Amino acid sequence: MGIGASLKKIRKGKGYSAKEFAEKIKIPYSTYSNYENNNREPSLENLQKICGALDIMLDELMGDYPFRNNKAKEIRESLGLSAKEFSEEIGVPEYLYVRKETGELPFLTEESDKICDLAGLPHSAMLNSPIFENQNKEKDLLHHFNRLNDDGQDEAVKSVKILAKVPEYKK
Repeated sequence: MGIGASLKKIRKGKGYSAKEFAEKIKIPYSTYSNYENNNREPSLENLQKICGALDIMLDELMGDYPFRNNKAKEIRESLGLSAKEFSEEIGVPEYLYVRKETGELPFLTEESDKICDLAGLPHSAMLNSPIFENQNKEKDLLHHFNRLNDDGQDEAVKSVKILAKVPEYKK
């Protein structure tokens, strides 16, 4: 599921029509509908508006985030824990954990690391899925960027601007 399909599903789940939601986030309806139809990629600014208005994290919108296909259920079962017990151990509400375990929502990096630590596995144990191996660099960069505070984001932008000027890194 791409961003458009995820966006539409989450928006509908929150009870907004597409037109109402476009008005709520103060962007033209035609622009918003292009996002849902995957005819246009939202800017970072609009992604932040969308996520804020829907009260979700950006990675919930990213249908192919690297931890989406995971081994959480296999690991949980090997430890002999129920979903409730396991969710408490990794600090995720049970209702969210179940959605993540089934692949409806992705695991955040910290959650994936906690699962691996709990099972005594290397952090890479949750990463060996075909989706991770084909991960889009831009989406991975955006995920990590969104984990930073304002100062960190400013520094990241400065660093990328510097790297973009280095001839050996240019396309």
